[in-house]
Amino acid sequence: MYDGKPFLQLFLLIKKGLIATIAMIITMVLMLDDIENYPISKMDGNMLMISIYGSITVALLNVFQAICLFVYLNNTFRSIYVISSYISNTLLVIICTSRVNDYSFMYLGIFSGLLGIFLLTYQIWCGRRYHLVNHP
Repeated sequence: MYDGKPFLQLFLLIKKGLIATIAMIITMVLMLDDIENYPISKMDGNMLMISIYGSITVALLNVFQAICLFVYLNNTFRSIYVISSYISNTLLVIICTSRVNDYSFMYLGIFSGLLGIFLLTYQIWCGRRYHLVNHP
């Protein structure tokens, strides 16, 4: 997707790998929390299960996005890439803010999700500004 920009590809690959790793760590912590605290009662079970499946979805979407970095994409798949990036970053922020009181490292997930949303929004804004200025 980012042909001719090897440093940007490398940076985004490292970022996607870190976010996928963070999401899997969050999944494991949430699964252990489910096993330890709610084995019989399942008092907070629904929210916890949604968070677990959401963090697995974040990890899988980031693996998909890492593959898309090195493959040529047409306009349809570029739109899918951008939408999946927004979804994965937003899910990461939502999951981490729901459990920030329990685990202090959830701030890392919030930071990485917000960084992803900011970088993607900036890239889209610069791209549209480029097309508005250079292509009447």
